[in-house]
Amino acid sequence: MARTLLIEIGTEEIPANYLGNAASSFAEGLKNLFNSERISYSTVETLFTPRRVTVIFQDVSEEQGKIIKKIKGPPIDAAFKDGKPTSSAEGFAGRVGIPLDSLQTEKFNGREYVIALVEEESRVTTGILQDNLQNIIKNIQFPKKMRWEETNFLFARPIRWIVALLGDEQVKFSIAGVKSGKSSRGHRLLAPESIEVATGNYVERLKDSYVMVDPNDRKEKLEKMIRGKAKEVGGEPVLREELLDEVTNLIEYPFVIMGSFDRKFLNLPKKVIITAMETHQRYFPVKKDDKLVPYFISAVNNIPDDSVIRGNEKVLMARLEDAGFYWEVDKKIPLSERVPELSGIMWHKSLGTLLDRTGRLIKLSEWIGERVDDVDLKVIMEGARLAKADLTTLMIRDGKEFTNLEGYIGACYALEEGVSEEICKVIEGHYRPRNAMDGLPETKEAGVVSLADRIDLVVGSFLVGEKPTGSRDPLGLRQAFNGFIRIVVGFGFEISLKDLIERSVLELSIEANTEIVPEISKFIKDRIEGYLQSVGIRYDIANAVLSEGWDNVLTATIIAKSMMEFRKDEKEFERLVIGQKRVSNILKGWNGGETDESLLCESEEKELYRKARDIEPNLGKLLKRRNYLEALSLLKKLRPFIDNLFDNVLVMADDDKLRNNRLALLYYVRSLFHLLADFEEIVID
Repeated sequence: MARTLLIEIGTEEIPANYLGNAASSFAEGLKNLFNSERISYSTVETLFTPRRVTVIFQDVSEEQGKIIKKIKGPPIDAAFKDGKPTSSAEGFAGRVGIPLDSLQTEKFNGREYVIALVEEESRVTTGILQDNLQNIIKNIQFPKKMRWEETNFLFARPIRWIVALLGDEQVKFSIAGVKSGKSSRGHRLLAPESIEVATGNYVERLKDSYVMVDPNDRKEKLEKMIRGKAKEVGGEPVLREELLDEVTNLIEYPFVIMGSFDRKFLNLPKKVIITAMETHQRYFPVKKDDKLVPYFISAVNNIPDDSVIRGNEKVLMARLEDAGFYWEVDKKIPLSERVPELSGIMWHKSLGTLLDRTGRLIKLSEWIGERVDDVDLKVIMEGARLAKADLTTLMIRDGKEFTNLEGYIGACYALEEGVSEEICKVIEGHYRPRNAMDGLPETKEAGVVSLADRIDLVVGSFLVGEKPTGSRDPLGLRQAFNGFIRIVVGFGFEISLKDLIERSVLELSIEANTEIVPEISKFIKDRIEGYLQSVGIRYDIANAVLSEGWDNVLTATIIAKSMMEFRKDEKEFERLVIGQKRVSNILKGWNGGETDESLLCESEEKELYRKARDIEPNLGKLLKRRNYLEALSLLKKLRPFIDNLFDNVLVMADDDKLRNNRLALLYYVRSLFHLLADFEEIVID
């Protein structure tokens, strides 16, 4: 009979960001055990709070699934004489533990042998769990682990209790000096006593003791309470999903409070107020008509009272007072006057100060700006000059929780000084996108400065040996260039990456060894390939396009998307690719040459040459207009002529002139295809 498996590991408070992965890791360890030990189950549920990680497996079999082993015995002619079993057969049957009349025969390599089919003894699930749970729990994944008791067992936090039940049966084992049992514990403050649970009432029993063990239920209730509390003052909460998830994992049962703060702080920039609430305090701001109001909501892990509200208000007041002080003092020095102060901030010992970097940023931004359409160079240049100036302000330099506002706070100060809105958008936007979820800069001018910032970071880091290795990327070069690609494609910028790399190396004034630029190029090509796959391009089509050119990201992206569209006619696409693979195979080892039309003697080669010459001008026009889908359709018209040549003409003729001329013809035809991609890289499923 199938039963429910419940295992809860009770602990001291585990960090919020550990919980989800830990529960998944725990469940995965048990799945692997059950699969290897032939134990069946249906569904798996992972539950967790700060003080427990729980897995529940439904319909777990009571014992291993049966397995029949085939055991090979002696040859049939040795096992039986005149139809009667010999001592050899009797001995074999005795060893495997089955009656003589249960022996069977089977051929192996043309000779018949006696075999025995023996059912392997099944172990009960409880015993298998007892033998393996300690190791599975030991291997639960956490970013960091600690020791706290004499066996030196490693876990995220000290283990205080364990519940382990298979149906009504207790699974007995011990770990870190703690024995498994049937008793869990309720809320540390509201119901601290032990409570006996069963597989059928676990969630309900804990809820009665102020523990909502299901994180989804807990989050849903918390959000509902936050929204309800904001509604009391006619507002709605500013709910950032990541913060809501974090707070959900900081509490076992949601209670919320609302506090207030002095209205004067609403004069601070919106993100400064929000950051003061969210970063350390995990408070939820309240807004009305998209403007902040002087209230905040906080989740607490206990029944709240006025003292809790006053305490929360006091802590927030201190942070807002700090922010207000920074804001007023910083405004006394115009952003433009702060630029020289960047000379006092070292960016990298081999790459100079932030003022040095600002100088490069101005020059690279100008270089890029001159090569893209519809941008204001004056805005770009001034935006680049002021882009890093806010790093000298108290708000960013000393306000530890506000460092993530770099760019934004600079734009706020600039706007206060009367700097144009376009330049302010450059100051703020040149950091975007900060990550894969962030949006692009608001304007093209900001996009240009962001590109300059990123290429200087990547090239400079490679030149001084700070390149990514494996999973290690301390300067975030991969993320920076991923953002670079998104900006280029998003704004439709036409930029030569090879020229930009050379320009960046020149501005850095560091002598590059012969290996570095190819390394940078490979890094960039790999990032482009990853980007193409992230937007739905097959890996082989990405390889095919990038093999012919990665210098222009925009062009490569449009070609790749066109090839994906063209590939929808799978049969025709497959025939075209196979034809090009035949061409590439026959051209291997050939050094190239010009086609001599006078040497084309067969009708098939004449027709192919004439057709290729006919479509070449139109192909060029289509490529110039970026109509790559139509260009592929045009190239498709060459396929039957290529097939006819291979079917009816001996390309590798004995006559050297004929052979070389036919190879030159195929080389010419292939060159037309290579204007788009290397079709040899494409995999036919």
